[in-house]
Amino acid sequence: TCISYKKRMWVSLYRMWIKYKIIRYFVKNITVKDFSKNICCAKLKKSLTERKNVLMLKGKTVLLGVTGSIAAYKIASLASALKKLHADVHVLMTENATNFINPITFETLTGNKCLVDTFDRNFQYSVEHVSLAKKADVVMLAPASANVIGKIAHGIADDMLSTTVMATRAPVLVAPAMNTGMWENAAVQQNVKTLQARGVEFVMPVSGHLACGDSGAGKMEDVEIIAEHACKILFTKKD
Repeated sequence: TCISYKKRMWVSLYRMWIKYKIIRYFVKNITVKDFSKNICCAKLKKSLTERKNVLMLKGKTVLLGVTGSIAAYKIASLASALKKLHADVHVLMTENATNFINPITFETLTGNKCLVDTFDRNFQYSVEHVSLAKKADVVMLAPASANVIGKIAHGIADDMLSTTVMATRAPVLVAPAMNTGMWENAAVQQNVKTLQARGVEFVMPVSGHLACGDSGAGKMEDVEIIAEHACKILFTKKD
């Protein structure tokens, strides 16, 4: 009947309007014209993908260990990238790393205090290397010097960074950076193999022009690739 037809038509229009309002919640620049042409479907998919990417590290804690290497300055962009992905980023530095980049840089980028001294009296009371080790979802060492790789491989814990790595049960990701001769040294290669056998993951250095003037293997991989490896670990990690 005519009344039944009009009722179905209004119900259909009402459902379309509700659907439009829901999509508008996610996609602010959608119009009724777009909706009628199904353009909104593509815009909605893009918007939801962007939101998912932005929030992908929300609730995750990343410990970023910075060691004494000329590549340390590059880690500022890595810390910033992780923070933009809504990760809770904590930076730990070796004493030598502070000669290449100021801790204040990381504190500004992450909003957290950058830790160097295991016995920092100006920080809130707690056994920091243990509490951070427990809190971490992933521990990243970038750049990782030959010295720190050797320490971790042999269980040496004599500063904030190495004690935290020793105490954590979280996955560890290492991005080495050093001179070609050091990287190819048999002792360093053995230390890398030892850590790999224990489940430590590596983003291997690439060949290129080094700060010392040499050309060869030892250059730290791009920070974007290091960040991708960290994300992969976080989303394959079993809680």
